[in-house]
Amino acid sequence: MSTLRFLLEHPIRARKVKEAVGSKCELCGKISNTDDLEVHTFIDPGKEQEMPAEELECFLLVLCQQCHEDLHDLAAEGRAEEILVRQREESVRKKIRAILGYSPRPYNPPDSDVEGAYKDACASKFGNLI
Repeated sequence: MSTLRFLLEHPIRARKVKEAVGSKCELCGKISNTDDLEVHTFIDPGKEQEMPAEELECFLLVLCQQCHEDLHDLAAEGRAEEILVRQREESVRKKIRAILGYSPRPYNPPDSDVEGAYKDACASKFGNLI
């Protein structure tokens, strides 16, 4: 799976990108529920692998379902899509870059004696049977 597809299909990340643009279509301006918006991408396959995730912001648009279908039906060239992205406010661009570039800290479970904790739990509930 490509990096961009993973970022956009991740439901929390996709919702945050939609909210970053104000939960509205970047083409027609219609305000919608985030579930009714789609993240449209226009980057050459494989090219996204060469770029840091936050730089992919300039290759995506948030669109309502109708505009997304129209864009595909009309086979809009990347140039038209790039113009729409350039109209995006810088503050929104920064938010989207932060969302795409976010990498959660690795989880390190606390050091614990699982066997000892199990024995303590059993001993407290059932007496000292173990």
